[in-house]
Amino acid sequence: MANIILSYRSANNLKMNTQLKKRKLKKQVKKPEQAAKPNPFQEMIPGTIIKFAGLESMSDFNGRFGVIKKKLEDERFQVMIDGEKDMGVKPENIEVVKQCPNDGRFPTEGILCWPHVKSVNTPTMQWLNDRSLRSEFIDPFERTGIFAKSFDMMPESDLALGQFYNDTPWIERNVEMRMKIMEKYEDRLKTLLNWTTPTMWIRKIRTDGEVENQVVVYYDKDSKGVVNDWLEYRHSQIPSVVRPEIRGPFIYIQLMPKKYLRKNTPRTEHLNLHKAQFHISRYYGQPDKRDEKKYRKYILKLHKISKLLPISNTCGKVKCKHCKFERDTAQELSRDLDNSVKFEMELTKKNSRKLFENNNIFVD
Repeated sequence: MANIILSYRSANNLKMNTQLKKRKLKKQVKKPEQAAKPNPFQEMIPGTIIKFAGLESMSDFNGRFGVIKKKLEDERFQVMIDGEKDMGVKPENIEVVKQCPNDGRFPTEGILCWPHVKSVNTPTMQWLNDRSLRSEFIDPFERTGIFAKSFDMMPESDLALGQFYNDTPWIERNVEMRMKIMEKYEDRLKTLLNWTTPTMWIRKIRTDGEVENQVVVYYDKDSKGVVNDWLEYRHSQIPSVVRPEIRGPFIYIQLMPKKYLRKNTPRTEHLNLHKAQFHISRYYGQPDKRDEKKYRKYILKLHKISKLLPISNTCGKVKCKHCKFERDTAQELSRDLDNSVKFEMELTKKNSRKLFENNNIFVD
């Protein structure tokens, strides 16, 4: 009997000791959320968009945007700003702007496109993500909108804002009227981006008289930043168009004609779509659609980069539904179109637009 009691006590003591050890180990082991924070330098690679925070001597810059160009020897970062000189900033004064590049947004939200960063072959872009800008934007291409009503005395050719090849749209020649209509929108740009003279540049893009695309660009006419040549490449297929010299970042808004939009379905775009279009235009050129041979090669290259970006350029979140959807779509599109011979046969001038629109890829 005594042996049984001793055995019971020994077993009980062993159980208690095991529980105590587990408790001690539990205290020692840090929970995932308490674990050491990841090295912030890993996020801050060239082309990363940031916001300034906690600056004391230059507090006016707090809340403004910038782009990391490189890491300096003193642990600071060289940051491009919308100004004459870059800034050297400590990591504790930097907040990384995190946006999912595969998340679809409404085009009128506006994409802020920064000047080219050395060693970064896709444009540095961000959605402005500002409620006031979204609500105050007025579509200048709307035939029944306030622009058309305000400019009822302009020539018929300018009513569609369309003397694209050799003329400046009437809306750009009447700055005071434009400023009056877009007053709230432009005032918000001055506050948000610290711009002095917000200026609008708009064009309709045509092929054989047919409108293919509609573009609104805003930039600061008095910016002292570095030259931004991304717009020069984006619509280089029509060389006769005079584009303004843009310094610093510009806002890019693409408003597709209604005939290309699905009925009762709001059009959304994601950053990777625009990164692909700007990249392919800069490094491979953008041929005239009437040159079918060159245009087919252009489409094949665009297909390739459009397939790679949703996979390689993600927000990093494991369970991001947007990245998963675009990744799966890209892989499916790749399987369907990897046979280049068949692909080129399908890409005739008649059905190329339909093929890409069905896959949510728009080429302009």
